[in-house]
Amino acid sequence: MNISSIGIMQGRILPKYIDQLQIFPTNTWHEELKAAEDIGFEHIELLWDSKQDIKKAKDLMQSLSKLSILHAPSMCLDSISSQTSSIDIFSEIKDALDTFMEDTPSILVIPLLGKATINNNIALKNFVNEINEHKISTLLKKYNIKLALELDMPASEIIEALNCSSSELIGICLDSGNLWHYSNNPIDDILMLSSFIIHVHIKDRDSQGNNVLLGDGVVDFNMFLKALKNISYSGLLTLETKYFEDPPNEAKKNLQFIKGFL
Repeated sequence: MNISSIGIMQGRILPKYIDQLQIFPTNTWHEELKAAEDIGFEHIELLWDSKQDIKKAKDLMQSLSKLSILHAPSMCLDSISSQTSSIDIFSEIKDALDTFMEDTPSILVIPLLGKATINNNIALKNFVNEINEHKISTLLKKYNIKLALELDMPASEIIEALNCSSSELIGICLDSGNLWHYSNNPIDDILMLSSFIIHVHIKDRDSQGNNVLLGDGVVDFNMFLKALKNISYSGLLTLETKYFEDPPNEAKKNLQFIKGFL
């Protein structure tokens, strides 16, 4: 399987708080970059959290450039999941683009979940049309950035909405844990969405929907990764895994688990 690299979400190795996720590791981000590379990760997905704490890491990109292996080809704009309007969502995207400019990672993950949930094709069509009409589309083209939408809705409706947009700026972020949680036919969904999948998040969930260590939940990773191979996916795999008691060792264990299927 020709995956370009395996990485992990920022803040999952040296988290700010052991009992909270999706928070930028304000005081440990520098050490975490080296720790991620030492564990064997090839990329780290930058985290734009609800407080935009990543702005405080002034020399983040310079620090990454000094590492021999680790790079940052993607960034998750997690703050979007707490927004309720497209205007606020576009504001978050523009803030990220204005902050990083030419150093902006080539894929921005847009989680249309939580308060920002989009769960039908009409709403998704409208959202995509707004992106194409909004001035951020000019910035996306200027910096050669793609938006990977993370959605919990039927594959058929996603396809209908995106087929109408004809936008080269927009694709799908496929999340293994979410897919197994909401879909009755996750493998069929992967095959249906194949031409739109530009990014992949890796996590596992138990039967109640709780995040667990990889292999301890309901996701069939053997079938999942075979499906990605069948559609010739060659992009990134980013671990968005939960930590429990020992984040660095749990991250290492999760990485070894995934590598066992590749």
